Amino acid sequence: MSTNKLILAFIFLSIILPLRTTEGPDTPRIILARSGLQDPSRFNPMNLLSVHSMLTDIMINEDDQNAIAGLVVIQDYKGITLSQMTQMTPALAKKASTIFQEAIPARIKQAHYMNVPTFFDTLFQIIKPFMKEKLLKRMVIHTSDDPESIYKYIPKEVLPEEYGGKGDKIQELTDYWKEKIESYKDWFVDDLKYKSIESKRRGKPKTHGDVFGLEGAFRKLDVD
Repeated sequence: MSTNKLILAFIFLSIILPLRTTEGPDTPRIILARSGLQDPSRFNPMNLLSVHSMLTDIMINEDDQNAIAGLVVIQDYKGITLSQMTQMTPALAKKASTIFQEAIPARIKQAHYMNVPTFFDTLFQIIKPFMKEKLLKRMVIHTSDDPESIYKYIPKEVLPEEYGGKGDKIQELTDYWKEKIESYKDWFVDDLKYKSIESKRRGKPKTHGDVFGLEGAFRKLDVD
């Protein structure tokens, strides 16, 4: 991993934050995503996907709770703009859905959407064709007229203080994951050495285009 990419990861860590506190030892890990913080003039969604991939690798290595109990995603759209939305093209939506539904070995239990913008329906129509039916059924949209509805699903003890909870502050989470990713720098560099050898695959080799530009051996996402 290049130094520049590691710096990009640091910048985006306050946008994607796995929470350290869970409701119990057998409950899902929670990931908070704040897409509205992304500056579309400097970064693109592929940077965000790269950072998410790094965090996922760390959780696969260290977080048995995530592997066993699955995960819950909270997508906070506060501050998101049309400029950010237009970066999500159908081609990119395909790539992102391939990662989250075919590559990452995790079980998504719920996906919560907060502070949705007026143009959310337009954004959703771009993504929806590539989402599995099980995942669509697990989406929960929280309207602005009921901001505390998230507590019906996730207790305050788990959420950051900035979300009315009693968990870690956003800055504490950011500092923790910055340090964690930095400790994995050598691991990420070594991981880049590995790839699939398609000439040895039985049947038809999988090409770059077959998996929407993402080469390698993919592990199945179990949405159950």
